[in-house]
Amino acid sequence: MAEQVVPVKRTAVTMPDYVRSVVRCWGTLFGVIPLEQSIGVLFAQYMIETGGRACWNFNLGNVKHVKGDGHDYQMLNGVWEGVSPAAADQLVASGQAVIDTNADHIKAVGPNRKSVVFTPPHPATWFRAFKTLDEGMLEHLQFLSKRFSKAWEQVIDGDFVAFAIMLKKLGYYTASAEAYSAGMRGPFNTLVASSTYEELVASMKEEPETEVEDVDPTDAKLWDRDIELENLVSVMHQGASRLIIEDLLAERHRQMLNE
Repeated sequence: MAEQVVPVKRTAVTMPDYVRSVVRCWGTLFGVIPLEQSIGVLFAQYMIETGGRACWNFNLGNVKHVKGDGHDYQMLNGVWEGVSPAAADQLVASGQAVIDTNADHIKAVGPNRKSVVFTPPHPATWFRAFKTLDEGMLEHLQFLSKRFSKAWEQVIDGDFVAFAIMLKKLGYYTASAEAYSAGMRGPFNTLVASSTYEELVASMKEEPETEVEDVDPTDAKLWDRDIELENLVSVMHQGASRLIIEDLLAERHRQMLNE
């Protein structure tokens, strides 16, 4: 891939569109329907990373570009990061960054850290760029599940606090884990309290079936997905609690992790 610089384009994603994309891409990658709480963790991370508005070229997790990663990229203005006081002094002295005076940023990086701001063309301002929402989502799910596999376990569990803590340990972000998880709480609760997930899964079941010839009935992934969807919609129509719905799919997700 050419790894070309592309124009910065705002691509804010609504909660319903985000949920639909996760369901599509999760199914493509893992062959199952994600739990609502799992989507909640991912959406909460999207919101803490972008604020719901500062999403550029469908980079849903603000993942940096580095030479050789095969991705086109964009250069963003005003990128702030938390670094050690010594590193901050060195960056400022060399003209690579300036001290950040934003009170929210200073608080977010935590004690014994300094917030600094980078401007293009410094490599700290390079972020991956994607053409579509699903292209960005597929890459983000693969990126988390492979490179940050220990944190991915927390996505499966639907635990946004443990997810934030593990991402911090693995070096995903430079703010404090407390600030990161606190920022995820509201979006997570908003998603799981809404009917977006249930309505989407129900609508998937109501879509007209298309005839498929020469399908091998031993294709486990195809049949497992149909069975899961049938059972999930059934218990939802019966007014079952979310805990029952979680139990229905949780074991299958565990199996997929070990395949």
